[in-house]
Amino acid sequence: MGWAHLTLGNSPSVVPMYRSDTVVLSAVDGPLKDALQTNQLALIMSSGDRFAACGSFPYVLTQERYLTLKNVITDASVTTAIAPLVVGVSPGSGMWPDEAALNISLQSVLTTTQYDTWAQTIRSYTGDFSLFVADWEFDLSPWRWADHNSIVIFKFCNKQLVQIVADTAQWTEGDAFNTSTAATQKIISDIFDDATSRLKAGDTHLSYFVNTVMLSSNWNGILVLNGEVPLSGLPPQLEGLAAGIDASKFQAHHLGITVTPVVTGAAEYVTTASSAFGLIDYNSLEPLTSTQPYDYKVLSLKVGIANSEIISFSSSIELMINELFCEQSTQENASDNNLFLYGTYQKSGGVGAYSFTSNGPTSYSMSSSTLYMVNIQTASFITVTSGEDDPGDTTVNSLFQLSGSVSFLPQTGFDLFSYGPEQAVIDIGGIGSGLAYSALSIDMTFDQASPTYRTFVFDATKILLDQGASQVRALSLAAHFPMKLTGLVQGTGKTTPDSMGFMAVDSPIQGSMLTAPWFGLEFELDLGSLGALAAQAGFTASLMLGWAPNLNGVTNYVGLSMPGVSAGDRAISLQGVLKLAFGDVSFLVQPPTYILQLKDIALKFLSLSFPPNGQINMLMFGNPDAQTSGALGWYASYLKNGAGGNTGTGNNAVSRLKATAYGSTVLIAPQHEIRRQGAKK
Repeated sequence: MGWAHLTLGNSPSVVPMYRSDTVVLSAVDGPLKDALQTNQLALIMSSGDRFAACGSFPYVLTQERYLTLKNVITDASVTTAIAPLVVGVSPGSGMWPDEAALNISLQSVLTTTQYDTWAQTIRSYTGDFSLFVADWEFDLSPWRWADHNSIVIFKFCNKQLVQIVADTAQWTEGDAFNTSTAATQKIISDIFDDATSRLKAGDTHLSYFVNTVMLSSNWNGILVLNGEVPLSGLPPQLEGLAAGIDASKFQAHHLGITVTPVVTGAAEYVTTASSAFGLIDYNSLEPLTSTQPYDYKVLSLKVGIANSEIISFSSSIELMINELFCEQSTQENASDNNLFLYGTYQKSGGVGAYSFTSNGPTSYSMSSSTLYMVNIQTASFITVTSGEDDPGDTTVNSLFQLSGSVSFLPQTGFDLFSYGPEQAVIDIGGIGSGLAYSALSIDMTFDQASPTYRTFVFDATKILLDQGASQVRALSLAAHFPMKLTGLVQGTGKTTPDSMGFMAVDSPIQGSMLTAPWFGLEFELDLGSLGALAAQAGFTASLMLGWAPNLNGVTNYVGLSMPGVSAGDRAISLQGVLKLAFGDVSFLVQPPTYILQLKDIALKFLSLSFPPNGQINMLMFGNPDAQTSGALGWYASYLKNGAGGNTGTGNNAVSRLKATAYGSTVLIAPQHEIRRQGAKK
């Protein structure tokens, strides 16, 4: 008669919904039962099939496992048929106490041919035989042992493990649980030899494994070598790592269960959390060489566990950046475009936290007619969402968040983008050499069922800009025109400046309409008030300085947006049918002086226009001598229709208009030149 239950371990950390918290084998019989009744037990097993034949364990079909099966099973009709069996789809679905119950459910939805072809595959991906330690899943399902050459050892005897491994005659039921004891012995010996060499070389992570587990005759417990660590079972904060790990190489060097306490006194014995130790040691050091805009991989990951707690954690990852702002980028002073980040673990107040950050600044030069350099002062890697709260959601969203500065090239005739060094210099010092930014991100999305299929998106929609920490060129627009930087716009889809309410502004540069992808710096212009008739007390306009990637030239844009004004109807509503209308808008540029001109301003009431027989132009400007943009100065000029002509008045009269700003007098010439009064032409 078989045993009802054999408990190998009880998970010492929180278990995901629908998963068993105990590694338990039921209906135990055969060679396993015989072996466990042996004095001085030294049971070494490498055949998962033979172990599974000695008992039963639970099965569960989660949404993530179902999606994984969709990638594995080539017959779509099979995955369609088993979809109703996914846990949570219907009451009681997706969970089975043993293989017999699983098979009954599969036979109810599959044809005989489908069942014969795919039942074993479904079985291998649904075993619920995992130990969860410090939020890491270790899958001990015997159907997965062959994938990683996993070996499970039960040692409860007063001998050194190295001595037992060296003599297969000491193995309990050795031939019953190994297709070849010699092959199993070779795998274990290689692991032991490697661990010993690495410890001698200074790898202290292996000290307990070598000195206690291997060499102490007093150590007893359950040991798993090369155990599977499923990528879907990473801690929530680290789920994003799955997209950069080679699953075929990712496994636990070892996992040990030393003690599983039992509470007595009740009708049944109850097990409590096991005391576990282990080591995950993953390395894949080949650098990325992809030609895609972005790529990502985990170079190393080492996790040390003792007493069911994380005692050490280190990791390095790399993000390949071949493109920024949709234009080619090249990392300075480096042999490739790979940005390295390093992982650490800290525990405070009983709560553990993982973090990945860069280890110093770097710069990427841009193949662009607008951008010169993107400096990255700091970078971090964050998993922002997971299926922790919704077991049916298997999408993982992670982001690489960057902070630093962006340097722009001065455009010929009009330094509209303003931010950057006076001369082209390579500066990897980060902020201070251009427009200071933070929260610029490269987003990565994938499904837990297929982590190698990643989607990368350059995301500037949440970027934060710091005008105070930025560097502007001395003769640039931002240095002398009174405007406040409010943000950076990323144009995607059908979004254009026109759809955002901006009208094109004439300027010395050759402006172009922008279509996605495009970017723009948005500024606020405080124009004061339109008076008692205006619908709003304050009158604030927006200025858009945009650009788009262009391999063959320059695509820049200057736009102005005013409250209540659309590009097709240049009029500001004052009260009902009363409107303030204007015509063309242009920038007049002679650094360090910048003037924004609104032409043909008129007050309109239905079909009437005031003034009826002339035109008003308004000019807005800053102080050309100021080191900062300061406040906005403006004035308007009126020219009666027909005035001037051959009499020497007209446009010449405009040139004689004077305006006082900041105690200085300036002249506005008809050729739109700007000069100090008394200065030579």
